Amino acid sequence: MQTMAAFENATLSALDSWTRFGFIDRRAERAAAEDVLKRMSLRPNHPESLPGTFSGGNQQKIVLARGFTREYAIHVFDEPTAGVDVGARAEIYGAMQALAESGAAVLVISSDLPEIIGLVHRAYVIAQGYVVGEFAGDELSQDTMLPYFFQEMKEHTS
Repeated sequence: MQTMAAFENATLSALDSWTRFGFIDRRAERAAAEDVLKRMSLRPNHPESLPGTFSGGNQQKIVLARGFTREYAIHVFDEPTAGVDVGARAEIYGAMQALAESGAAVLVISSDLPEIIGLVHRAYVIAQGYVVGEFAGDELSQDTMLPYFFQEMKEHTS
């Protein structure tokens, strides 16, 4: 939503949290958004600016902030750091880790193997709709997982 301020984008998924009798409490909405965007290290810290005025990494943080303005039991991140710089990547990882530490389930879908190895407790390699490998603990390594990315699919029966 390029026509809405960063703080409005950040609160889209939780508007009902600040709505009474059909009216949005803009002060409460803005305070919640500013808190989340500050935790996401939005740079520059201008929540009233349009998303298009931010770098790609900061635009990604604004979108991710939507998931942080409300408590969810499960968070799904699909290619969460695609196209973002190293600094934004580290901040996004930190936010995802904070969610997991708070007790939420965090599902990461990524084609970036080092990202998966560095983030998760358990990983699955899926090819052509089938789970072809499951990894946890010491198995979460490039040497162990990489061969599953290139194996030929065998016939699967239902």
